[in-house]
Amino acid sequence: MTASRIAVVCVTTLAFLLGASAQAQQFKHPGGWHTQEDLDRIRANVKSGAEPWKTAWDAIKNRDGDANSKASVKPEMDNPYGLQNQGHTAYVLAIKWVATGDSAYAKAAIGMIDAWSSTVTSIPREPMRSGLGSNQMAQAAEILAHGFNGEAAWPKEHQDRARKWFKDVVYPRTRNGASANWGTSAMAGIISTGV
Repeated sequence: MTASRIAVVCVTTLAFLLGASAQAQQFKHPGGWHTQEDLDRIRANVKSGAEPWKTAWDAIKNRDGDANSKASVKPEMDNPYGLQNQGHTAYVLAIKWVATGDSAYAKAAIGMIDAWSSTVTSIPREPMRSGLGSNQMAQAAEILAHGFNGEAAWPKEHQDRARKWFKDVVYPRTRNGASANWGTSAMAGIISTGV
């Protein structure tokens, strides 16, 4: 059995086991990497200056995107790092919004996701890079759509367009994965877009 087949069997088994226990309770958004309780704790602790949140905020506030960040997209993306890098930026901007409550960060993250989902129709067949980028971008979308009862004010029709884009554009590039870390990166992206 190949490594990619073993990974599929393991993930399928895990999904089945998790699904069996999940039947007793309904999925609650946000519910990807972070729950609402996590987001509340981050915001409260950054605001109060509690450690290690203060040090973490100080380390990230001037890195990996700011309120003026914009997506760089075209219909047919040919740079395999595009989604990886800009997915990361969207996620960091969403976390900066969580930490500070500053809507400028939310608007920048939403703008990045909206640009990708309204413009990009094709991405390179790079399961690892696409998986890494979609994993982070989907988590940003989850936080922005559902965090703090929709406080980010991301329009529902834009959320729906992003969902469709992840399904129709990103998923076909990640669904067959690859072996080793490429496969796990692709699978992580698929799981996050599934949330």
